Amino acid sequence: MRDAVIELVNVRILGGLEPPEETSRRRVFAAKLSAHRSEFYMAHREGMQADAVFEVHAAEYENENRVEHDGARYRVLRTYQKRNRERVELVCSDLRETEEAEPAWA
Repeated sequence: MRDAVIELVNVRILGGLEPPEETSRRRVFAAKLSAHRSEFYMAHREGMQADAVFEVHAAEYENENRVEHDGARYRVLRTYQKRNRERVELVCSDLRETEEAEPAWA
């Protein structure tokens, strides 16, 4: 059930000391899911944390690298296309947890 409204955001990292550049932003409906155990461990192995999973229609996802929902900002860690290829799961990490260790534009 797609009961959440999220913003799909594309951010381009320019490098150096330049701040990131937001190149697109769109609102779409999504279903917010819990991170599966396998997603949690895969992210943890890479030094990240899978905090949320959002499911959107495949036709609405255009490889954005950020998600915003209810005031929280997330980095898309990986995507998973469902069997029917109509939906895509976006496995996300909360940016607030990584901002302490990384610059805000990472």
